Amino acid sequence: MLSSITPLGERGRQMRWSVTTATYIVGSVIGGSITGVILGGLGALMISPIGIAPRWLLVLLAVLAALAAAFDSGLWGLRLPTIHRQVNENWLTRYRGWVYGGGFGIQLGLGITTIVSSASVYLWLVTDFLVHDVRAGAVIGAVFGLSRALVLLLGWRARDVHRLSETHRQIQRWEQPIATATIAGSGLIAIVAGVTAAST
Repeated sequence: MLSSITPLGERGRQMRWSVTTATYIVGSVIGGSITGVILGGLGALMISPIGIAPRWLLVLLAVLAALAAAFDSGLWGLRLPTIHRQVNENWLTRYRGWVYGGGFGIQLGLGITTIVSSASVYLWLVTDFLVHDVRAGAVIGAVFGLSRALVLLLGWRARDVHRLSETHRQIQRWEQPIATATIAGSGLIAIVAGVTAAST
């Protein structure tokens, strides 16, 4: 999306970047919330009647977070299962900016309707389920959708070809640090969940 939805690209399509970006962010938050509501609801239906102790839910979260870190680190040659689908870029020339902005946002906010490049996405899905609460799931999903959409703001300076190229170079420089931070985040979740489980 960063290479397609920029001030330069939107101007070329006679659209307003601010409108497209705003609807993209809103759509992503909505998509994340939908997934959170569904998984939180499923968790409530399946976990609550069984009465699993919070300690064991935390243990499960810790194990899965450690696995997510392992997948993203490429340990043991693990490969992330995913579908091979992207958003339809033909929308860029077929619809108004607010339509494809919102449409792309919802699809990416849902989490698993396009290529999943990090195990942290699956960890988010599991967390939504394990909280076994619709409202908590919606909040977690909304935060996921918002954090996933805000990356689009990195392209705000790309108003000409030179700045677009510089934006792409910046993104490439940040790719490895962000990947490392994602692995560290999953590892931190594993540690915190494990320690919390041990102390309850």
